[in-house]
Amino acid sequence: MTTVAPETFETMNDAFKTGTDTFATFVQTGVKFQEQTARFWNDLFARSNDEIRTQTERFNRDIMPVARRNAERVQKLVDEQTQRTTDFVRRSFDIGQAATPAEAMDKFLGLWQTSFDVMKQSTDAFARVGNEMVANWSDSMKNCCQFAAKPGVNVAGKGNAGKKD
Repeated sequence: MTTVAPETFETMNDAFKTGTDTFATFVQTGVKFQEQTARFWNDLFARSNDEIRTQTERFNRDIMPVARRNAERVQKLVDEQTQRTTDFVRRSFDIGQAATPAEAMDKFLGLWQTSFDVMKQSTDAFARVGNEMVANWSDSMKNCCQFAAKPGVNVAGKGNAGKKD
């Protein structure tokens, strides 16, 4: 049977105690770090969610009139286009009502000219409405989505004007 010298036993006991203390400190530090990290991200996301919710509500409030105005403009354009097409079809039937070939030819040439006029008016109207819609959406995006570029505000929403992270 082997015996352990008392000095060796004390040294091993101190080493074990130091190891367990170090491990306990390490675990406590890890738990504290995780708590602080969780608190940081929770605060950041809560703040960001509030900002996102506020911006979304503002966007919805501001964008609905634009969407309504664009929809009304498109509806008006469709109504105008329907009227032009109806008038054009009506004129095409007038060709059959001609009494002489010369009159039929005049009506046909008039219809031909009208078809180009209708096409030009439609193209102009669609281009104008398209430009208006893009301008409306662009203005709305500028007004509604400025939170991404607020000068002097960092991600957490705290002022940092003039400071570098």
